[in-house]
Amino acid sequence: MKRVAVIGGGISGTAAAYFCTRNPDVECTLFESTDRLGGTLMTRRIRLPECGDFIVEMGPDGWVSEKPWATELAIELGMEAELVGSNDAERRTLLLRNGQLQAFPEGMRMMVPLDDDAVCTSPLLSETAKQAYLTEPGRADELRILANATTDISVADFCRRHFGEEVTHTFAGPLLAGVFGGDIETLSARSVMPAFLAMAREHGSLILALRARQSESRKKPLSIFTALSRGNDSLIEKMAEALPPDCAKLEHPVYSLAHTSSGWLVTTGEGEYPFDSVLLATPAHVSRRMLVPVDARLAQLHEVPASSGVMAALLYTGQIEMPRGFGFLVEQPQPGIHPAVLAATFSRHKYPHSVPPDAMLLRVFFGGTSAARVETMDDAAIAALAQQQLQAVLPGLPQHARGLVQRWPLSLPQYCLGHEERVQEIESRCAALPGLYLLGNAYRGVGLPDMVHRAQQLSTLATEQ
Repeated sequence: MKRVAVIGGGISGTAAAYFCTRNPDVECTLFESTDRLGGTLMTRRIRLPECGDFIVEMGPDGWVSEKPWATELAIELGMEAELVGSNDAERRTLLLRNGQLQAFPEGMRMMVPLDDDAVCTSPLLSETAKQAYLTEPGRADELRILANATTDISVADFCRRHFGEEVTHTFAGPLLAGVFGGDIETLSARSVMPAFLAMAREHGSLILALRARQSESRKKPLSIFTALSRGNDSLIEKMAEALPPDCAKLEHPVYSLAHTSSGWLVTTGEGEYPFDSVLLATPAHVSRRMLVPVDARLAQLHEVPASSGVMAALLYTGQIEMPRGFGFLVEQPQPGIHPAVLAATFSRHKYPHSVPPDAMLLRVFFGGTSAARVETMDDAAIAALAQQQLQAVLPGLPQHARGLVQRWPLSLPQYCLGHEERVQEIESRCAALPGLYLLGNAYRGVGLPDMVHRAQQLSTLATEQ
């Protein structure tokens, strides 16, 4: 039997252990330092007597349907009937600007529009910004040449190249702050937006590229997002049920990792365990600590910036009038407001199954410098701050809400300029250490499908080589 260790029981580690144990010739041990599997994939199920059951996602509330790997895993686990698409009839993104909510132009994909009329009538855009959008397709040849240059550029510079400064500030900044809690002036376009960069290399114009993709996608309509009807952590539960007895060792922090002549040695509070392969699925700062005695340069490459996230879920009861949309993003910075909410999701609109009919669930996200300010506050103060900022925007909200708070410290690695080169060097150094595989959100993608895909790829290598 080949012995494989998985260190870290988050989304990536649990998926890696599941994929490893599909091989009958592998004995897999999953080490997790806390008392639960799943990491940031966490669901709270709340019943309020006056209205019914809420499914409250304290981490990701779903995944992008275009990326198939999480959906394929759910189907493999027998969960096809539990897959739920987002309610795209309500799909609209709002921007909080100067205390007012205004809608993004209809048909936007990130900062790229598909409808010229929607752009021309948008109150969010000046005439200069509208012209920048309308003329971008005519610059396709020039933009293709620039995209095929080898130099990495920031997300901000990539957006400016196509659409100018105003669009960059109005759309790209809030969108990426809501996902990464980061600064688009330092985030790498190559690593954060690889699909858009690939479109620019092929088509030059992002607008022409997305219009071509839209024509093809009409053959296979998909909801924009996908979730699970019982809550997204049921994916973790199903994988855990499929693991052999004694595979998952909870509350077993790993203290050290050593490369030996015969393989790998994992040390926990209960002793040393020998393995043929190790899948290290911990956050970058934890992986760095464990890799110091293995390869000092490999450990140094894990010194990457990361921001924290704080989620406040507010449960309201009663009939509440809300604007149409999946939620809102916040223009940065907001003068005089700090720490400020970066984004909020209207869960009943996005996933109606998760909220009783006579109720509303608002998920509020603090990230970046705002998260650093609020994460030291107690739960009641965080929930009150979130509610205060929402009531300034949505005056129809009741005065009282049930608040749930979850902190995710250093959970959002920043894919800064040079990230791709850093990851390539990490993979090169790992290749010189047979049996070591690194996975998680610090490398190639932060979404749930990306985590599942990388776990499947690396668990195959760990068990077959």
